[in-house]
Parts: sequence; C-alpha cells; structure tokens
Amino acid sequence: MAINPKRTLRTYRALALNLPRRLKKRVPARVKQPLAVPTTVNLCWSLDFTSDVLTDGRRFRTLNVLDAYNRHLLGVKIDFSLPASRVVQVLTRLVECHGCPAQLRTDNGPGFISARLSEWREQPGIALHWVQLGKPTQNAYS
Repeated sequence: MAINPKRTLRTYRALALNLPRRLKKRVPARVKQPLAVPTTVNLCWSLDFTSDVLTDGRRFRTLNVLDAYNRHLLGVKIDFSLPASRVVQVLTRLVECHGCPAQLRTDNGPGFISARLSEWREQPGIALHWVQLGKPTQNAYS
C-alpha cells in the first residue's frame, strides 16, 4: 500500500518528528585549470565512458582511453558493468604496455571519483585532472 508523501509529512509534523535530510553527494573540490595541449606522447591520457543498448534491451558501457597528444586509442574495455576496480585493472594493463602517463583527464563520473582510482594513481605519481562540471567538451580538442 502506497502512502501519499503529503500525508506522511503531516503525520511527522503532528508527532513533532523531523524528516531525515537528504545530503548531496560530495564531489571533490575542482581547481579550474585551462585545457593545456600536450606536447609529447604519454603526457596526458583522456578517459571517458560511452554506453549503448543491445537489441534485447540490455545496456553496456565502454571505457575509452586515448592519448591526448596524438589521439591514439590506447584501450577499450566493454562490459555491462565497469566499476572503479575494473577501470584500475585496465589502466594498470595500459601502463604496462605504453608506459606511465603524467596526467589523466576525466569527467566527474562515479568510476573516476572513487578512492580506488585515487589510491592507484598516487603510487606512480600520476596527476588527475577533472574537466569542469557541465563542460564535457573539455575532454577533447577541437
């Protein structure tokens, strides 16, 4: 049985109860930095997710990793679920094959703001650069 939210609110107020406040999910502070054009290979890698739907209705996601200097596609991971642990696995494999980048540029997706990715990138000393909120085109060059 569904209860009308307005009725629930009236009941809470009549009993002098406080409704639990919904807190916003905290996103790490972003320092606005201009988009610098890399001058050598492995200076900056761009990471982004894309998604599509199969004919049977199931969604799948792809993790795309590009070298921002020459726009060379370093790797693609395709799966129905790509949590931060899988992102770290892909990046570890790419570092073994192509060397360590100086910087990773990503958007604010849940796979990129995780503690797991932050821990991984601190070991080799990789800087993490997020694009500005609401500016997805900063992950590419025109």
